[in-house]
Amino acid sequence: MIRAIFLAFILCFSLDGTTQELKDSTLLAPVTITANRLIPNLLSRHYDYLNTNELQLVSTSNVGEALRQQSSVYIKSYGAGSIATTSIQGGGAGHTLVLWNGFPLNTSYLGQTDFSLLPSFFFDEIAVQYGGNAALYGNAAIGGVVHLNSHFSKTSNLQFQSSIGSFGKNTNAIVYKRQHQKWSNAIRWIHQTAANDFPYRIADNVPAKKLSHANTRQTGIMLENKMQYSNKQSLSWDIWWQRLERAIPPTTTQRVSVATQLDEFVRTTLNWRHTTDRQLWQARTALFTERIDYQDSLAGVDALSTGWTSISELEHQIVFTPAWKLYTGLNFTHLRAKTQGYAEGVAQERVAFYTSIQQRQAPWDFALHLRQEWVDGKFVPFLPSVHLGYQIHRKLYASVAATKNYKLPTFNDLYWQPGGNPQLLPESGWSQALDGQYFPIQQLELKFSVFNRVLKNRILWQPQTGSFAWSPSNIDQVWSRGFAVRMSWSQKWQTLQWQLRGGYDFVRSTATQTKDNFALDKQLIYTPQHQGFAMFQLIGENWRFTYSHQYTGTVLIQYRNPTSLAGFQVSNVVVARNWKVEATNITIQGHINNIWNKNYRIIDRRPMPGRNFEVSIFFKQ
Repeated sequence: MIRAIFLAFILCFSLDGTTQELKDSTLLAPVTITANRLIPNLLSRHYDYLNTNELQLVSTSNVGEALRQQSSVYIKSYGAGSIATTSIQGGGAGHTLVLWNGFPLNTSYLGQTDFSLLPSFFFDEIAVQYGGNAALYGNAAIGGVVHLNSHFSKTSNLQFQSSIGSFGKNTNAIVYKRQHQKWSNAIRWIHQTAANDFPYRIADNVPAKKLSHANTRQTGIMLENKMQYSNKQSLSWDIWWQRLERAIPPTTTQRVSVATQLDEFVRTTLNWRHTTDRQLWQARTALFTERIDYQDSLAGVDALSTGWTSISELEHQIVFTPAWKLYTGLNFTHLRAKTQGYAEGVAQERVAFYTSIQQRQAPWDFALHLRQEWVDGKFVPFLPSVHLGYQIHRKLYASVAATKNYKLPTFNDLYWQPGGNPQLLPESGWSQALDGQYFPIQQLELKFSVFNRVLKNRILWQPQTGSFAWSPSNIDQVWSRGFAVRMSWSQKWQTLQWQLRGGYDFVRSTATQTKDNFALDKQLIYTPQHQGFAMFQLIGENWRFTYSHQYTGTVLIQYRNPTSLAGFQVSNVVVARNWKVEATNITIQGHINNIWNKNYRIIDRRPMPGRNFEVSIFFKQ
């Protein structure tokens, strides 16, 4: 019913070519409204950004691998082609919110996103916004937010890419963008297969083994359409279908595995915008369906999980003066899921009202965000957030922010049988940040961030007393704190340009209150204290050389008998050469991944590939 009313609202306003403008005694000059609430720097200037050129370096990889190479996001990868989740600023996988053109992709039953299902080729930009942002974006935006965005081209163009690599990797991809008067269209298609049968060693003095039963096959297509049917109104709609079949390899302590997993989803969105000189109305709706089919005949497991998410949102933006803006919005979300643990299926209704007022007038900028949500008719914690920034000097900017965050229990937490706990409380707490930006010389940017976060009622699954069954409880209070630095420097000499970008993150995340005495005041499992990355690029007139380096420190993987995985450093090299033949640009790109052939693990008992190669060819016209 809500969905039908929402779509009727869009239709009614679409038929009306004008909107009543706000009456005011002061005559303001027209203001072109282009920004929206989802711009990833409203609360903080601490974010990592990957543009189209940087994404081309990892166009045959998934978003998880792109972030692992070019940011300090800790990607918990189970191996090539396997599941990949995140940890940002000491948070868990469910504390990272992933937004595709503003819509959340976190699943209802697990509350997280598998980054191996996100091809880098499907996006024109990726931005990682660090820190708590629940007042802006809602549930799960605690550690950070990953924005996945694509853009329409102002001209028509066609790009084809084909690549072959080590361990049976083969990728073919096409993107076609068309611009014709009031219509803009784009189609992206990718097909990728890999055997992932790489050799690995349990230890340096042990003979190498070859990973078995690790093949993957993935096909995806994304259709994007936009109609600008007046100077003030536009309507866009997107469809994204994807299917990934993967064999799950044995761990280093298993002799054989026959487990397989099929992931398939369809995501559709519709977005209507109406602008005047000082106002913007936006109505958006989305429908996501997904299924995961996990099978393991040796363990007697045949588990099918299905999910259905409907999102409808109405938002209004008004510009009072060139410096003051106000956003207000209403969001309806309906979730359904059915799994082996709750075969009858479960559902949840969420309603959220939010408002945001922002002021940007040199040397100050200010933002206040307020959000109230109801889940199945019950209040969840009220979420305020405040940001204050000041331009101290033309080369130096600083800001402070404080926000309240929360994360709802997932369907598995609440309803899984046996073990689900319907009495769980949301995880909630406050976070604070101090950010700075400094330009000591031209083309050199330095950024720093200090953060602090206390999260109460952390949900953990543990064995029940006197039973082999596990159940979740609100048992922990977690204190996460640390700092991050970023550097970006570029210089140009005649036709030669070089760029240097890097960063370092220190994160201390400990349980300050817990029922598990072995975990008290220890760094959280699979949460590195030290991480860093660096990227150097040398760019000529028709060629490019890129060297990237990632460092991850030691991680704790067990409390009771303290066990750790060793830290590691991995480097990659990309060399590209471009030719122009009439109207066609041809680029050949060569990759050497893990160039120093490091033997490392991100997840215990799950090997990662050593040195490997890949060659790609791009045609664009």
